[in-house]
Amino acid sequence: MVLPDLRGYGDSSKPPAGPDNANYAKRALAQDQVEVMAALDFERFAVAGHDRGTRVAHRLARDHPERIEQLALLDIVPTLYRFETIDQKAPTASAH
Repeated sequence: MVLPDLRGYGDSSKPPAGPDNANYAKRALAQDQVEVMAALDFERFAVAGHDRGTRVAHRLARDHPERIEQLALLDIVPTLYRFETIDQKAPTASAH
């Protein structure tokens, strides 16, 4: 089992965000996971994502479907629904 930190989270490095915050885009974070698994000699692997990691796992599956054996996406509002319905009420109501 491999449990990597996402870039910028936990004890991982925190590189500059770059133009348009591209270094923290879900696509960049998904690519990190592909590279970590390749470095560990895993060409195909199961992926599970929770909360923000779910969005990374979803992007990984969209960009690299040939790498995914199984996929579990946990505890996240579907992205398209969130983008289509977001307003000030949503984050205010769900603030911790």
